[in-house]
Amino acid sequence: MRRLFSFSVGFLFLLPLNAQNKFGIKSGISFSDRNGTNSNSTDLITLQVAAFGMIPLSKVVTMQPSFGYAPKGNKFRNLMFVDQLGGNNGYGDVNTRVDNIELAVPFQYLVTSSKQNKLLFGLGAFFSYAVGGMVQWKNVTGPGSNNPPPKTKINFDGAGLKRFDAGVNILITFQVKTRWVLSFNFDRGLINNNQSSYTQQTKLYSRSEGITAGYLFK
Repeated sequence: MRRLFSFSVGFLFLLPLNAQNKFGIKSGISFSDRNGTNSNSTDLITLQVAAFGMIPLSKVVTMQPSFGYAPKGNKFRNLMFVDQLGGNNGYGDVNTRVDNIELAVPFQYLVTSSKQNKLLFGLGAFFSYAVGGMVQWKNVTGPGSNNPPPKTKINFDGAGLKRFDAGVNILITFQVKTRWVLSFNFDRGLINNNQSSYTQQTKLYSRSEGITAGYLFK
């Protein structure tokens, strides 16, 4: 964990400096789900925020590393809750949010540009580590509607979920008037997040799409 943080911070901020390198911050919304879950699973909407850089490698290739908070998860609708005896305790939705610290390293190709505006498209890899998470019950109806289950922290070992994830990151970037950046990101996890010995046949892979707005300081 500490090695991942040290490597990420060093990679992003200790890159060779020159006049063309620019660094900034960005934030926006993310829509995430897990492939392999049942049909009741839908996108979870969360906020993402990161520090990022734009490092020109040539006239047409730019590396845009980022490091920050990238929560992922999913939402289950219309689940039946049961009590300790297996009785019906109501119906509702369950939101599962995994709080990830993520390093993304996409390489982008300059598609078109004008004097101050650019359009870039590319892909790379992302690496993330879950530092926490939350399970929350919502819209509870039926027998348990007056006393819905509380919001609880995720027990990764108990839930059979892996903390480390990695996969492919696709990034489309509009750079406007040199300083402003609008990006669309698409993450596809390549690591099976399920480590439960009871449901080994179920494979869970993270998936998220998002849109962010950023500002470059240098």
